[in-house]
Amino acid sequence: MSFLLNQSLYINMKIGFLKETYDNEKRIAITPETTALLKDAGHQIFLEQGAGFDAGFYDSDYLKAGSNILPSNIDIIDNADLICKISPSAKQNNIFPELVHGNKNKIILGMFSHFLHEEYIKIALKNEITLISLNLVPRISKLQNIDALSSQNNLIGYRAVIETCFESIGSFPMMMSAAGTVFPAKVLVLGTGVAGLQAIATAKRLGAMVWAYDVRYSTKEQVESLGAKFLHPGEIQDAENKSGYASDLGEDQHKVQEDFLFNNIGQFDVILTFAQIPNAKAPILITKKVFSAVKTNAVILDSATAYGGNVEFSQKDSVIYKNNIKIIGYSNLASRISHDSSSLYAKNILHFLKFFVKNNEIDLQNDLVKQICVKQ
Repeated sequence: MSFLLNQSLYINMKIGFLKETYDNEKRIAITPETTALLKDAGHQIFLEQGAGFDAGFYDSDYLKAGSNILPSNIDIIDNADLICKISPSAKQNNIFPELVHGNKNKIILGMFSHFLHEEYIKIALKNEITLISLNLVPRISKLQNIDALSSQNNLIGYRAVIETCFESIGSFPMMMSAAGTVFPAKVLVLGTGVAGLQAIATAKRLGAMVWAYDVRYSTKEQVESLGAKFLHPGEIQDAENKSGYASDLGEDQHKVQEDFLFNNIGQFDVILTFAQIPNAKAPILITKKVFSAVKTNAVILDSATAYGGNVEFSQKDSVIYKNNIKIIGYSNLASRISHDSSSLYAKNILHFLKFFVKNNEIDLQNDLVKQICVKQ
């Protein structure tokens, strides 16, 4: 896709992009394509050397697109008015470099979480640095192309299925031969947000039989439109909040959910979990009791291990075996498909700048921008 930004709104902003160093992150917040578009609109782009390598984007391509390549993150920070990232940088000499060096009035745009990045956020706000978090974008139609949480979760759902397909000792599709028939895998998706719905679609395309569970009964129609069967305990009320996310269950409803999953989970070969609560610990769906009913040789993928996990025994960034069941705990699935996830995230940033930059700076008084700014 190619388009020109409104030239009158974008003149001479100095935008810096750093190599991601947090938790083995492989994504990058800018691509050669978005570099060219921002450059054509009058911005100066500063990129840390080698920042796009792990996502398959190379310095030579960024140079051709008009970026200035600088050798260190400090060089970028010292030159930029706006720093665009995915996650906070890892500490260097016990400091977060972008919070200490450079312009004191800088703005940092990324994906920040009080649950994951509490220390970083406290220091930034104490130093009067503005943090804009694209995973706080409200779910309204005119901001869909800025919603980084959805763009990344879509790819997370896809990658989760590919990981389980690889790790499974069985076949996803049904196969028939003279020697006999291989029956399709039975897949259960727990949590039917953006990632869960994409997981359903991907597993169906691979030929699996798919079921999905969510405490939000309102997702039933979406699940069934993708060809999956919807599971829901009738005793649980539709637990959906005003933002469209699942709300936390009470103690009695947790017991109902546990019993329901215990009675149903034993038939599935592959189980994928996508249940998260914004800025909070993830709910445990597969408790010890539920896990005891999982069939031998099943594969479970827990996508929420960065937030504590949906599975009692899962371990962050590890693949473990428990009772002859494989549990995958990759905490950053978007980073495992870094080229495409970077491309989408870079477009999210591009659209954010198109929408919210006025008179050469981000309009921090805009009511929607205020919603995206990180607060204490």
